Amino acid sequence: NKSERAPGPIFEFQPPQTIILNFLLDILPSFIFISLFEIYKNHSFRVIDDIKESPRLGEGIFVEGLMKESNMDRALEALKLFKSLCDHNEVDKILAFGTAAVRTAKNTSYFLDRVKKECDIDVSVLRGEDEARFSFYGAINSLDIKEGLLIDMGGASCELVHFQNREIKNSISLNFGSLSIMEEFGLKDSISEEKEKLLFIHVEDNGSGVSFNVFVYNVQPGITLDYRTGQSSQK
Repeated sequence: NKSERAPGPIFEFQPPQTIILNFLLDILPSFIFISLFEIYKNHSFRVIDDIKESPRLGEGIFVEGLMKESNMDRALEALKLFKSLCDHNEVDKILAFGTAAVRTAKNTSYFLDRVKKECDIDVSVLRGEDEARFSFYGAINSLDIKEGLLIDMGGASCELVHFQNREIKNSISLNFGSLSIMEEFGLKDSISEEKEKLLFIHVEDNGSGVSFNVFVYNVQPGITLDYRTGQSSQK
């Protein structure tokens, strides 16, 4: 984690006169991720540390609609630890985000109030379309392609981003993910044929608004692709 990387245009930071130490906190359905990094005057950055905790905030949300008190307690303990790390390193700015689990739960306000009161951290809850956009920005600088379809499957949502010339053409956030599907259909080590059929219907219903016309392809040496039709031929 010591290499320098050029960031995607997620945040428009003003060039600092000195190094700025930032702390990025991402509250997901299954995990809480944190990254501690330095930002330089040329907008490059260096990751100092990455930490992941698993309070499983999304557990039960998709059946009961609520974050469990015990899971919120575990999440807050992790956040207090992260906050002490920030204070120790004299972090200049904390960027905290909540995604699908926090977005979906009925007791989100209660949880965010506790985070503010007990940890002094303000959490921004991302909309689905913002999550899709940020997923693209997080991936594009590690991809050496100009056009494609990016799929980000999370615990409670699935983002699809169609991009051309390394810019977003279409995007959508679907209201299902690996954890929500597992809980709703009672999936564990295996899946029955009946549940598999129901799962396909569920996914199709939730994706009924998707109308991207995208060719997904893998161009190999010696193969010519007609970008208008998607047909390929060998030279």
